[in-house]
Amino acid sequence: MTESIKLSLFRNDGLATTAELLAHGVSRDELRRWARTGRITAIAHGVYSPTAWLGRVSDDPRRMHALAVGAVIRRNPGLVVSHESAAYLHGLDLLLPGGTSAPPLILTRSSQAPSRASVRGTLIRVATVPDDHVTELFGLPVTTVPRTVMDIARTTGFMEGVVAADCALRSHAAIKVEFAVVLESCPQWRGVVRARRVIGFADVRAESALESVARVRFAQFKIPAPALQANISGAQGFIGRADFCWHEYRTIAEADGALKYEDRARERARAQLARDEKFHDAGWGTIHFTWREIYHEPQPTIDRLRRAFARRRRTA
Repeated sequence: MTESIKLSLFRNDGLATTAELLAHGVSRDELRRWARTGRITAIAHGVYSPTAWLGRVSDDPRRMHALAVGAVIRRNPGLVVSHESAAYLHGLDLLLPGGTSAPPLILTRSSQAPSRASVRGTLIRVATVPDDHVTELFGLPVTTVPRTVMDIARTTGFMEGVVAADCALRSHAAIKVEFAVVLESCPQWRGVVRARRVIGFADVRAESALESVARVRFAQFKIPAPALQANISGAQGFIGRADFCWHEYRTIAEADGALKYEDRARERARAQLARDEKFHDAGWGTIHFTWREIYHEPQPTIDRLRRAFARRRRTA
C-alpha cells in the first residue's frame, strides 16, 4: 500500500470508499487482494479502513460508533450524525434500552436535500439543519450539543431529554440559553413544547443520570421539587451534602449509584450508616434508592418517601 493511499485512508478518520481508492490509482485487483490478505477491512459495502488502525481503536466504543455512522455518510453525502448517535459521540449521558451499551445509528438529512432511500440498520430523520447547528467530531459532521439535546427532548422523551440536558449543563458543554436559541429556529417542529419543558426542568446541580431520572420520577408522582446537593448541618457542625432534600419535611433522599460501593464496599457502607445516624440525630429522616428502584419500579420508593414525609409532619 503506497504512502498516498495510506494518507487517503486516514485523512477521513480511517475511512475510504472504493471510488476514492480507485481515484488514487488502486486497481480493483489490488483492492480485492488487500481485502483478502486482511490489510483493509470493509466497514460497509464499498467503504474500507486499514485493519491495523482498526485494531488500535477497537477498544474505544465511541470511535467505533463514529466509524459506523461515518461509513453511512461516506455512501450518503449530506447526512449529519444526530440525536442519540450525536450525544454518544459528544459523551453525553443517555438512557439506552436494557442490555445495550451504544445507541442505534441515527442521522439527519436536511429537509431541503433530495429524498434518499432508507439505509438498512440506520434511522435517518428529516429536518432543517442550519450550518450553526453542526460541528465536527471524529472527522464527521455532528449536530452541536444544544441541537443534539433538543432533538432528543423533541423526538425521544421528556426523561431522556432531561438526562441529556442535565449532563450537558454540568459538563459545561452547553448553557440553557443555547437550548432556547436552537428552538427559536424551529418553533413549529413536532415536540417543541416538550423540549421547552426540558429546558425549564434541567438543572446543572444534578450530578448523574440517576439523579436526573429521580427528579423526573418525583415530578411524575407529584412529589414537591427537592433542593439539590443541600449542605446539612447538626449540633456538631457540617454533616454532609444530600442528593435531595425537602426542608419542610426534614427528609433526605440519597441516590445509590452502582459505583458508589464498588471499592471498599464495607468501609463505604459503614461510613454511609454513620452519616445517616448523624442526619437522624439532627432531626432528619433518610431514604436510599437504586437505579432499579427509581427507574424500573418507582412506586415503592415513592411510597417510602411519602411515608417519610408523613412521619416528619407528625413529629413536627
